[in-house]
Amino acid sequence: MDKKRWVLILLVIIILIISIMFVIKANFSSEDDQDMKYLSSGGEGAYWFHLSGTVEEKSLDTLLVKLDESDDFFEDMEVSLDCSQCKTDFAKVSEGDSITFYFFKSNINGQTVKIEKIYY
Repeated sequence: MDKKRWVLILLVIIILIISIMFVIKANFSSEDDQDMKYLSSGGEGAYWFHLSGTVEEKSLDTLLVKLDESDDFFEDMEVSLDCSQCKTDFAKVSEGDSITFYFFKSNINGQTVKIEKIYY
């Protein structure tokens, strides 16, 4: 009798666990499925782009850079970099340094781009 009782208790516990899992799944899937499309990665503004060039001028939070090669983002080879987001990197850069800078495509405004990171 004792063995049957333990089997019955174990069966009830398993049924309860499965029921709770279904309730949790139903709550999350019914409300959040529509919002999941907004959480996916890989959209237009999700990736950093990078370019390389030589620093020609440094002033305040701005660098004037001559690009090493032409690209699809800028018309001219000289680009103004807004370095307000990366002040620690900006402080280490000098005129004449070769740098690689990272930016989001959405931060391009004509020949100026707000950059996220500088490597030298």
